[in-house]
Amino acid sequence: MEKELLYQQNNAYIKQFDIINRSQENIKILRHDLKNHMSVLQALIEKNDSIEALQYMHSIFDFINCGDEYVKSGNTEVDSILNYKMHEAQKRGIEVDINLSIPEKLNIKPFDLSIVLGNLLDNAIEAASKLEKGKVIKASVELDRNILYISISNPFDGKLLYKAGKLKTTNKEKENHGFGLSSVKKAIAKYNGTINIRHTDRMFYADVLIYNPVNTFSDEEL
Repeated sequence: MEKELLYQQNNAYIKQFDIINRSQENIKILRHDLKNHMSVLQALIEKNDSIEALQYMHSIFDFINCGDEYVKSGNTEVDSILNYKMHEAQKRGIEVDINLSIPEKLNIKPFDLSIVLGNLLDNAIEAASKLEKGKVIKASVELDRNILYISISNPFDGKLLYKAGKLKTTNKEKENHGFGLSSVKKAIAKYNGTINIRHTDRMFYADVLIYNPVNTFSDEEL
C-alpha cells in the first residue's frame, strides 16, 4: 500500500515539475519575443481595435499557462497531487471545482498529505465516473488559524456497502481497494485531526480537519 502511494506521489511530483518546466520555458520564449508582441498590441490599440487587442492578450496568457496546471498555490506538494488527480478526473469526463487557499509551506508531511488527498480524490473520482451525467467533484483545501480544512464532495450512484457499521469498497478488486479510508484516518491521527464522512441518497461528503504542527516531524516520528 505504501509502495503504491509512493509511486503515485512520485508520479505527481514528476508531472508537476514537468508543468513548471514547460511554463518556465514558455515564459523564456515570450520574453524573447516580447518586443514583437508589444508592437502588435501597440498597433491594435492605436487603431482603437480593443477587441482584437484583448484577444491577442488572451493568446499570450494561454501560451504562458500550461493546460495541465489546474491549480497553482505555490505549495509544490499540494499542487502536484491536486494537478495529478484533476488530470485523472478530466480523462474520465469529470469536472473538478476546487477552492485552494494555503501557504507555500505546511508542516504536515507530504506523504501524509498525499495519503489524505490522494485517497479521498480517488474515491470521489471512482464514484463519479460511474455516472452518466452530473460528474462534478467539489473540493476545498484551506488553512485557517493553522488548521488545514479539506472538504470533498461528489455524486454517486446511490450504492454503498456497510459491514459491521463500517463503509466498505464496492470495487470488485477488493484485494487492491478498501484500505483508502483506513489509511486516511491513520494519517490524520498523527496530527490529532478528525474526519467526518456523511452522505445523502446521491451525494457523498468527506470533511477533514488537520492541525498544522508548529514544528515538522523528525524522521523517527514518521
